Amino acid sequence: MPRRLLGDILLISDWTRDDSAAEARLEKIEKAIDVLGQLDERRLIRLALVDKLRIVISEAPGPYYDAGANICVLPTAMVVDWSPVLIALVVVHEATHARIHRAGIRYKPALRERIERRCVREQMAVAALAPDGERLVAWLEQTHAESWYTEPQMRRRQLEELRLIGVPRWVITVLRALVDPNASTVP
Repeated sequence: MPRRLLGDILLISDWTRDDSAAEARLEKIEKAIDVLGQLDERRLIRLALVDKLRIVISEAPGPYYDAGANICVLPTAMVVDWSPVLIALVVVHEATHARIHRAGIRYKPALRERIERRCVREQMAVAALAPDGERLVAWLEQTHAESWYTEPQMRRRQLEELRLIGVPRWVITVLRALVDPNASTVP
């Protein structure tokens, strides 16, 4: 797996047969980290030195923080398609999850909404510092207007992730039936 150390931030790209594509993704993350440093140097220092941030690029359907491995996971498609500024905002969001977890606050259903709101506020604080900050803040408000972190939505994303990694459709159908007896099809 291609990897790179950017200061104290470890970047790891997904495995690919095309090393140039993996290197391009790592360079894009580097640009995003540079943008974050330009917008909010203090936050970048905290991410690198205090949070011991590790970023992994994978085929995940969406970004997330994996507390067990202490990594921020970014989807390959997002890294390829999004601008460095938007990627920096996602890194801020996921790194906020890491900081909250390290403070001893676990991601439980009863706290989920408060934790997600905090992560979005951190994103908005950084977005507001960008040259097109008003537009970015408006985009974040629109993107996060609907709760994406409810149990059913999280289960759907988990099932989608299983589909993306090649789990047979029948297994996903069985799993869906176990967690949601009213569901009859797999997306």
